Amino acid sequence: MIVTNGQCLYKYCRSVYSVSNNPLSDLFYYKSIHMKTYVASLINACVLILLGLWSYFGSETPSFTALIPVAIGVILLLFNRGLRKENRTIAHIVVVLTFLTLVALIKPMAGAIGRSDTLAIIRVGFMFITTLVALIHFIKSFRDARANRKDQETSR
Repeated sequence: MIVTNGQCLYKYCRSVYSVSNNPLSDLFYYKSIHMKTYVASLINACVLILLGLWSYFGSETPSFTALIPVAIGVILLLFNRGLRKENRTIAHIVVVLTFLTLVALIKPMAGAIGRSDTLAIIRVGFMFITTLVALIHFIKSFRDARANRKDQETSR
């Protein structure tokens, strides 16, 4: 097949790599990344703890608010065993906490950008990215679980 323009290339790529006709559905589909949700949450928790401690102890005027990501990371670590055992209640609690963390990281990012603090922008940006990746993995996991339940119901 000879690709002559961008639209044709787009259609070809969608036909090869697409899961559905819904672009949002494709956003949550990772063909090459096979990470369990508890691993994504564990990585996110470790990043929140380490970078939160770095921002607290590395600051000239440390504030207790810099320890909020550390506290959230510790809570996520405590819930990680329940995630590994696929406890649905714990998974929903962790998703809500992860989403709230993502929203809460917007204010420190705005402050770091306002101060032109490159190191703080990198720290908060990294926490934001790992939190977003963990949240995407949770959404993908919930969608897969719903699809599996529908498949089981239709096979009965």
